Amino acid sequence: MEIERQFLIAAKPDCRRAIACTDIEQGYLSFDPELRIRRSGERFSFTFKSGAGLVRREEEFAISAADYEKLLPGICGVLLRKKRYCLPLSEHLIAEYDEYENEFAGLAFVEVEFPSVDAAAAFVPPAWFGREITEDPRFSAALLAKDGREILTIVGL
Repeated sequence: MEIERQFLIAAKPDCRRAIACTDIEQGYLSFDPELRIRRSGERFSFTFKSGAGLVRREEEFAISAADYEKLLPGICGVLLRKKRYCLPLSEHLIAEYDEYENEFAGLAFVEVEFPSVDAAAAFVPPAWFGREITEDPRFSAALLAKDGREILTIVGL
């Protein structure tokens, strides 16, 4: 299970304090069910996700670079590219700030994963977080890959 809250960005954070910065490339083999392949730095993974909102089922498996390359021609929609900055919020919480590239340049989101639903409910977002989109079905990376025009219109890009 994944317990995660997602937000648009009100102001770009200071990425100099990031504890990690990774180039990510991800594509979707299916949107329903959600089947994703991802290159994150030198790591490659295959992920199954289901559900929507705060709590989702997520199963992730490491795959080889060769397997990733074999699956890449089968993606649906566009291949997403983004830079992810991991920014510490507290001793136990990390904000994953994503800046999209290419046709989605200027689009940025932040998400925070939690150990429990109670911890997620108690979280007070910092000022640089914008509007929460956790429960808004119009916002997901899968929908961005499928047809990102609606998301770009909503955020004014």
